[in-house]
Amino acid sequence: MLKKSGFLFSLMACNAASELPPASLGEVCGQDAPFRVLALEPGVRLAGAPRAHSERVVLRVGTYGAPTSSGLAPSPKNTALWSIGPCGESPHRLDVALQDLAVADRWPDILLGRRPATRELTILDVTGASDEHVVFTGIGPSTLYWTDHGLVTFETRGEDTGAALLHRYPDDPNTETAMSVVLLDSLFTRNVEGRVSAYEFDLLADEMIARTTDNVIVRVSLIDGSAVTEYTNVKAHAVSPDGRWLLWQALVGDPNDPKTSGPLSLRDLKTTSEISLGDAFLDNTRGPFDMYDAGYFVANIEPYANGKQRVYKINDLSFVDLPEDRTLFHVFSDGRFAIGSFADDGIDLYDPVDGSVTPLVAHGVVEWWGDDEFEVLDVPPYWLEGASYIDEGPLYNIPLTGTPQKLADSASRVGFRRGNGRRILGVDIGDDLLGQLILIDPDEPRSKQIDEHAFAFTARISTAFGGETLVYSVDDDDRTGVWLAQLAD
Repeated sequence: MLKKSGFLFSLMACNAASELPPASLGEVCGQDAPFRVLALEPGVRLAGAPRAHSERVVLRVGTYGAPTSSGLAPSPKNTALWSIGPCGESPHRLDVALQDLAVADRWPDILLGRRPATRELTILDVTGASDEHVVFTGIGPSTLYWTDHGLVTFETRGEDTGAALLHRYPDDPNTETAMSVVLLDSLFTRNVEGRVSAYEFDLLADEMIARTTDNVIVRVSLIDGSAVTEYTNVKAHAVSPDGRWLLWQALVGDPNDPKTSGPLSLRDLKTTSEISLGDAFLDNTRGPFDMYDAGYFVANIEPYANGKQRVYKINDLSFVDLPEDRTLFHVFSDGRFAIGSFADDGIDLYDPVDGSVTPLVAHGVVEWWGDDEFEVLDVPPYWLEGASYIDEGPLYNIPLTGTPQKLADSASRVGFRRGNGRRILGVDIGDDLLGQLILIDPDEPRSKQIDEHAFAFTARISTAFGGETLVYSVDDDDRTGVWLAQLAD
């Protein structure tokens, strides 16, 4: 392993977030300051993306408990839906049985509300003047997957197994209710905080590809429900984002033994041709097709997630083996790789042509990748012992050529980055998950404060209120509620 000589250790934060000047704000709802559009009881916070409908905006709110052991926000509880005007006019709480919002791609102008108790999705009347029509039944607590052919949901059948259901779209959602069929039994499912989801499956335009609990790869048509068994005795599989390629590893020995490799094959689902790639550990490979858009896929050729990784070119299947304990993180526009590990031991630049390795940073978490640059937060990964998702540190821009730039003295993972490089983040976050909401602008020497006692986990830029507006929640006695702010250009 190369010894790192990154620059991050030599730079220290200079200013506490509490000393930040205020951000410049434009006009929103008639004032050049944050504007509250919905007052809430203390403890209640924004819990989802606002949705515009019929000149109204629907908001989902809820309560949040203590952070998880990793510092993440838990799922909201006691959720409720409110309908307001674009500047908070005529606030109205919708049916108390409705707890979630959904929009089907098929009907972008229809807003659906979810009733967990009755397992239904209904058309919302945002004014509350009429009864909601039931469009989907039997959806249970499943994650929702919208396809061209209907809504796919999952239901549990055993402790960690379940079935996939397809709820076909009715011709008229305003008067008809969807019919459902079972697509596939014996899938791997999980139930986390009351929400059912499945894994070992892929939804494509017209079909589902899944590995069943008896280690069989099955392709199920979303058009007519017909199923075809592709392979038996499969330990792991992955499908490229466009549905063209199926990567699969044959099962050898104990299916639960991570130290057991198996023959790896790549099948072209368009031509049905297939090629053997030798033995691998696909079940321990993180995101085999994550770099597909750049023309690559990966597979571990040693056990465990940090095992030696082989990187293949999809067009000719030529490959390179990365150095020990290195994983492919990114492909830059010049064809070189950013490689690292999940143990906070730095990011290196790897040239697949000559195999040279150049250390870039000593440690830190990458928050954004560009064509020839990236941004890194000088904190440990939150999954390491003693680390937390709300940890703070300096934020840097690292170009492949030129001088690194410090973007902020103190930043966190909580928030988001815009296309212009600006970031809206939460800092000084306490055990109640509240903190300062700040603006980081790469063209400004210092960060700016937008608000305080803010819940940055659900802050976002929304067009639901007209234009691009920052919407967030504050939990601070009589200031508690949902607020809007317009960031000045």
